[in-house]
Amino acid sequence: MSETYEFLPDDKTGYVSLKIGKYSDSVFRKHSDSYGQDGAKKTRGAAMQVLENSLLQEVNDGSTNNILLVGKVQSGKTSNLESLVGLACDNDFDVMVMYGGYDNTLLEQTVKRFRDTFDAVKVDELGDPEECETPIVFTTDDKDDISINNIDSEVLRDYIEAKVPVFIITRKGADRISQIGDMLAEVSNLNFRALIIDDEGDQASLNNVKDKRNEASATYAAICKMKKILGNPIYFSVTATPHANIFLSELSELRPRSIHLLHPAEGYCGAEVYHINDNDVVKTIEDEMEEALEANRSPDSLRYAIRHFILASAVLRRRNDIKRNKKAQMVIHAYREVRTHQQIYSWANQYLSELKGCVSDALDGDMDAAWLLFKDVYEECIDEETKEANEFNAALIQDIGEVLKKCCVVMQNGDDQGTRGASKHKSYQIYIGAQLLERGITFDHLLTTYFTRWAQGGGNMDTNLQRARWFGYREKYLDLCKLFTTEVIQEEFTNLAEMEDDLWEQFSEVEAGEMSIDDIVIYAENTKQKPTRKTVVDYFPISADVWSKQRYGNFDQRSLKEENEWVEYFILNHDFTEEGFGRKDDKPSCTEAIVSTDDLIELFNGLESVYDASGFSKKEVMHILKGHEHDKAAVVTMTTKSGEARERSFYSDGDNDGKIKALQQGRDERSNAYLGDKAVVDEAYPITVQIYHIRPKKDDEVMEGYTQYMFAIYQKNRVKRGYVAG
Repeated sequence: MSETYEFLPDDKTGYVSLKIGKYSDSVFRKHSDSYGQDGAKKTRGAAMQVLENSLLQEVNDGSTNNILLVGKVQSGKTSNLESLVGLACDNDFDVMVMYGGYDNTLLEQTVKRFRDTFDAVKVDELGDPEECETPIVFTTDDKDDISINNIDSEVLRDYIEAKVPVFIITRKGADRISQIGDMLAEVSNLNFRALIIDDEGDQASLNNVKDKRNEASATYAAICKMKKILGNPIYFSVTATPHANIFLSELSELRPRSIHLLHPAEGYCGAEVYHINDNDVVKTIEDEMEEALEANRSPDSLRYAIRHFILASAVLRRRNDIKRNKKAQMVIHAYREVRTHQQIYSWANQYLSELKGCVSDALDGDMDAAWLLFKDVYEECIDEETKEANEFNAALIQDIGEVLKKCCVVMQNGDDQGTRGASKHKSYQIYIGAQLLERGITFDHLLTTYFTRWAQGGGNMDTNLQRARWFGYREKYLDLCKLFTTEVIQEEFTNLAEMEDDLWEQFSEVEAGEMSIDDIVIYAENTKQKPTRKTVVDYFPISADVWSKQRYGNFDQRSLKEENEWVEYFILNHDFTEEGFGRKDDKPSCTEAIVSTDDLIELFNGLESVYDASGFSKKEVMHILKGHEHDKAAVVTMTTKSGEARERSFYSDGDNDGKIKALQQGRDERSNAYLGDKAVVDEAYPITVQIYHIRPKKDDEVMEGYTQYMFAIYQKNRVKRGYVAG
C-alpha cells in the first residue's frame, strides 16, 4: 500500500502530496541492503524534500523549473538520484531523461546500476507493455539490447499509454539528446509528465560560445530544445562543482532558480578530512617527473608509492568487515599528455615485475629481501595499531604475493593497448591517466594516489576539485590510504577545502531562503585558482566583507543553562538601545551597546560550546578580539519584533548533526525595507558582534528546552578576495 505525505510551504499558500509506492519501496530495499536502513531512510528523506520543493517551485509558471543539486566529489550522488527517480515514478512522472556519462563505459555502468536498482525490464522479458510491472530503462548505446536507437516513437507511445515509467539514459552529446527530443516530440500529444536529470550539469551542458545572446553551442542548444518540447519540465542539474552554474546569467536557459544540498552519508572522507584535518593521510613529495623522463628512470617517490599500494592492499585483504576487501586501486595522475603515459606505464609494469621476483625469493626463504624492500613503507606509512595486528612476517609476505599476482597496470587515456580490457580480470589495478581519471569514474578502494599534475597558473577550482578521486567513503580503511603529492598541491587543496566549506555555508543559506544565488561569493584567498572556465560564464574579482559565524549549536542542557546565564549576565550589565542598522525605514532592527574588547574577551572566555575547530574556533575569535584590545566594539542583539527567540533549523545527521543551516537572515525581498542581517553592523567601530537568541528546530520539530545564544562577528576594513557573477 502506498503512503501519502503532505508538505506545506512556510507561507501555507499551497501544498503537495507525495506518494511512496512500489517504485520507491524497491529502491529503499536495495539501499537498505547496501547502506543499512538508517542510510536508506536518510537518502529517501532527502529525495522527498528535493521533490517536494521542486513541485512547489513548478507551481509558478512564470519561472524556470531549474534546480541545482549540489553534492560532494565521490559522495554517492547516484544513490540520491535513484531515490529521486523512484519517487518520481510513484508520483505520476511518465518519462525521465538522464544525461549520463561522457563515454560508453560510464554510460553502461549507469544504465546497469539503475536497471539493477529498479529490477527493470530485461531483454528476454520484453513484450506487451500492458504486462510490464517495472520501469523500462532505455539507453542510447547501440550495443545495448534495449537501446532507444532500435525503436520508433510508437513503441514509446505504447509504454507511456500503459503507464510504464520510461527512463532514458543518454551520453551527453548534441546528436543523442536531439534524437531523444525528436522522438519525445512525436508523442507530445499524450501530455505526459517528464523531468530531466543532467548529471555533471556543469560539464558540456553550458553554452560556451562567445556571443551567448545570439548563438548557442550544440549540446546546450539540444538541451534547451528538449526542455521546450517537454514544456518547461523540472530540470535537475547535478554536480559537486557548481562554480559555473551559480554564475550563469539571465541569458542562460539553464540558470538555476533554487539550490538543494545532497549531504554525504556517514563515513565520507572529503576535502576536510584529507586537506584540513591533521591525520597523516597526505605524504608530500618532490615532483621528480621531468627529471625522470629526461633520464629515463622511474622516480624514487613513484616506486615508493607503488610499494605502499601493494602493502596496503595486502593488509586490506585481512579486513573481513570491509566489503570487497580483496579489490583495490591506485591512481597515477602526473601528466595530461598521453605520450608520457606509455613511459610511466613501462616504469610501473617493470617495477611490478621486480617486486614479484623479490617476493617470490622471500617466499622461498629469503625473508630479508622482502623486509628490506618494504621496510620504509611499513615503518613510515602504517600506524602502530595496524602494525600490531599485521606483523611483517611470512604470512604478510604471502598476502603481498597474492596482491602482486593479481595486479595490473592500466592506461586509462588514449590507446590503452588492451590494458583496460585485461584489467577486468584482475583484482588490483594501477591506473595511469589524466582526464579520464577525473569526472564520473569511481574507485571502490582507492588506497594510493600519486598526484603531481598542477597548472602553472593555478587552473580552475571546479576542474581541480574533480580530480580528487581520493575522496570517498573510506573511513573504515583511511589508515591504509595515502595521497602522494607536492607541497604546492597540498596547499592548494587546503585552499579548495576552505573554499568548499564556505561555499556550502552560502548554499545552506540559499536553501533556507535567507540568501539569493546572485549574492554568492566564491572566496579565493591565497590562491591563483579561478572559479571556472571563462568560456561558459562571466565573473569578476571583488573584495568581500569578512564574517566569522558560529556554526554549531549547544545540545547539552547542563552547559547550555550555564552559558545562557553567562550571556544574559553580559547583556544585563551593558546599556543597550534600539538601532535601525540595515533598515531603509525608521523601524528598529536590533539593540546596541558599545563595549570594550576586554569585556568581549571575558564573555567569549566564559563560553566553550560555541566553538568548532574548523570554522568558528576559539583561537580565531581571540585573535580577532585581541587584535583590537584597545578599541571599543559594537555589540548588537538580533531580536524579533516581540523580543522572542528566532526559530532556526539545524541538521540532525552525521557529521553535520547540530550544525545550523543558516544563522543570518537575508534581505526582505517583499518590502525591501530590511537589507538582511549582514547589514546590521555599526561602521563606526572596527568590530560588530551580533548576538542571536535562537530556538532550534531539527527535522521541522522545535527542540523545547534548547533555546540558546549564538554569535557572528564582523570586522570592518577586513576583506577577502573573491569572485562574483559578472
